[in-house]
Amino acid sequence: MIEQNNIKDFAIAAFRHYHNTRKTDITDAETAGVVLAVSSTLHHLKCEHDTIAIDGIKQVYFKLPQGDLKRGTLSSYVRRAAFDMNVSERVLWYKLRRARRTFNYYYNEFMTKSLQ
Repeated sequence: MIEQNNIKDFAIAAFRHYHNTRKTDITDAETAGVVLAVSSTLHHLKCEHDTIAIDGIKQVYFKLPQGDLKRGTLSSYVRRAAFDMNVSERVLWYKLRRARRTFNYYYNEFMTKSLQ
């Protein structure tokens, strides 16, 4: 289980990695677990018709630059996406948090099963 303070950073990195990874680049179980967890999260949100969360992931996490993020980068992307989507920043932050927690659930499920 990932520690609570690391979930946010790990989930954001996973969404960024998923967007920049081709299916042929998957070489180990860890990467496969991340890809499966992200795709399951997107499918889960799609089944729930949570378009705000899906669009938020696409407009914020998928568009973040590679490498280390500077202070305020994530906030500026959320601000811009909330404006474009015509929702409040607070709602978008909530939906992104929910997506990260859903990702964490699926990631733990896949990694637990792969270790058995």
